[in-house]
Order: sequence, then C-alpha cells, then structure tokens
Amino acid sequence: MNIIAILGSAVLQIFQKFQGSVPE
Repeated sequence: MNIIAILGSAVLQIFQKFQGSVPE
C-alpha cells in the first residue's frame, strides 16, 4: 500500500468530518 494513498484517504475522511461538523 502506498503511504501517499493512505495519507490521502485519512485527509479526505478528516476533511469530510470537518465539513459535516461545520456546515456553511
């Protein structure tokens, strides 16, 4: 598994969580 792919997935999940927690 590529570390970049793992980091990308984690960042995407965190970003989605922030968007869901702070709706504009």
